[in-house]
Amino acid sequence: QAEFRALALADEAGAIEAEVFRSTDALAVVSDELVAYVTARGAAAGRVHVIRNAVDTARFTPQVPPSRLPGIPDNAFVVGFSGSLKAWHGLDALLPAFRALREQLRSAHLLVVGEGPRKAWVEGYAAGAGLEGAVPLTGWVGHEDLPGLIARMDVATAPYPAAVGHYFSPLKLYEYLALGRPIVASRIGQTAQVLDETGAAVLVPPGDPNALTNALLRVAKDPALAAQLARNAAVE
Repeated sequence: QAEFRALALADEAGAIEAEVFRSTDALAVVSDELVAYVTARGAAAGRVHVIRNAVDTARFTPQVPPSRLPGIPDNAFVVGFSGSLKAWHGLDALLPAFRALREQLRSAHLLVVGEGPRKAWVEGYAAGAGLEGAVPLTGWVGHEDLPGLIARMDVATAPYPAAVGHYFSPLKLYEYLALGRPIVASRIGQTAQVLDETGAAVLVPPGDPNALTNALLRVAKDPALAAQLARNAAVE
């Protein structure tokens, strides 16, 4: 809250947080990075348990048919992003990376699934770069509609920027994996930890649009690699 928005009564908030961490019998956190955070603020290490986020594999499965979307040709190579459109999700790197990809691969489209405060920026960037027809934004979608949209992605992205204390356990990773999608993501925090275990992703330095472009182009130009990443994802 303090880093990305504004935090009222910061001293009081910190004191309450520390009291809760010290006195609770058990703390469940979603990543290893949060273990360090809560223990540094008073939690006993033996009371902290890492429970990653997860996905409903009955709903998110490789057998889900891809959604057909207006404006995206059937033969388009679809780069996908799913999530809230906020500053820490890496759209600042993804849009320039996609622009460079599109210059080399005219069939490329960027499907942005989600809603958030960066939506107007994404729309403005696409307009300024002459990409309006190539960057469809769905806005908010119901969870029941999400599997088909992700299934339409030829490569799914998690382009997180460089940050100290990347504590997330991104739901999108588990959704991408469960649907058997090739992934391009930042090598950072639990994102890298999870994906290194799967063999389903090409990982790039966080906040590097050039590396992101090259990784996306590599997946687009190498069907055997894309198929292997997809198989590895589906196994998970």
